[in-house]
Amino acid sequence: TEVTLKWTSQTETNMSHYQVQRKLDTELDFSDRGSVNTLVPGGNSISPLNYQHVDANAHTGNSHYRLKIIAADNSFIYSDVITVAGKTKGVKGGGNNNLTSADDEEPTKVVNSNSFVSKRITVGPNPNNGNFWFSVNGIEKETIVTLYTIDGKQINQFKVVNLQQQQVNGLKSGMYLLKVPGFESRKIIVNAGANIPLKITQSPIDNSQL
Repeated sequence: TEVTLKWTSQTETNMSHYQVQRKLDTELDFSDRGSVNTLVPGGNSISPLNYQHVDANAHTGNSHYRLKIIAADNSFIYSDVITVAGKTKGVKGGGNNNLTSADDEEPTKVVNSNSFVSKRITVGPNPNNGNFWFSVNGIEKETIVTLYTIDGKQINQFKVVNLQQQQVNGLKSGMYLLKVPGFESRKIIVNAGANIPLKITQSPIDNSQL
């Protein structure tokens, strides 16, 4: 018996590969089941890309699947988890990123999940000399990105849309954090920071209007 996993990546930025992971309901943790490389050279795409992986699985109970989404710099995030019943033969992700399961005896049904969507904060270069750019992949509307020092002091905020490159200049040496709601924070490492005031390419956000 096999389970066919299909997913659609709407956009990709500096992608390396997807690691398919599975956990049976009799197991304590996820294990790797296979690796699927990005379909585009360099791992950058603004067009939908369709992927597939077939997993040999004769388990009669529930099987839980997720993707470990790995970037070119070896940073990674996990997709949401989907659950497949024992008699289910396939799991698919359509262009709307909803997963469906094809059952032997029942019509195709939707598994309520927005999993297998590439969501990440990309930073370049990192480490840097106090000047860098960042972009956010996987947001549906304009979103606020906050830059903090490593000890939690807010430096600035930016309004960005999906895949928009935002430039930051003039940071002093040290470590910083970029935070986006619903995303894993990205650590910024500045070596030999610039001795100039912090500049951004857009006006600071007026917090009174948030």
